Amino acid sequence: MNRVRLLYRAPISASYIYITEHGEAYRVTSREFVPPNTSAYGLTDSRNTTHGSDSPASASREIAFFFPEFNEQLWYQQEEPRLRCGQMYYNAEKRVHCVIRDEETDLT
Repeated sequence: MNRVRLLYRAPISASYIYITEHGEAYRVTSREFVPPNTSAYGLTDSRNTTHGSDSPASASREIAFFFPEFNEQLWYQQEEPRLRCGQMYYNAEKRVHCVIRDEETDLT
């Protein structure tokens, strides 16, 4: 059974988690994905699992599939350097890490 058909069997929570070379993990974007005509529960424990991409190219394809509004290239150009410098905070309401923008530094 291919992965997309398996994922469409039950609601999922999709997240793009960026991991630095030092092993630090940051949730960049996340959303609930409820395919039409599914039950509210997964089928078995083995089908409710975590998936990690096997390569950067696979990760890019999967990010584009689950987050079509997310511009990965723009994120790497503008936000990833700030994340690496520690210029971020965790937004509990959205359940993602956000980069502190220049205009937000005046608020702290």
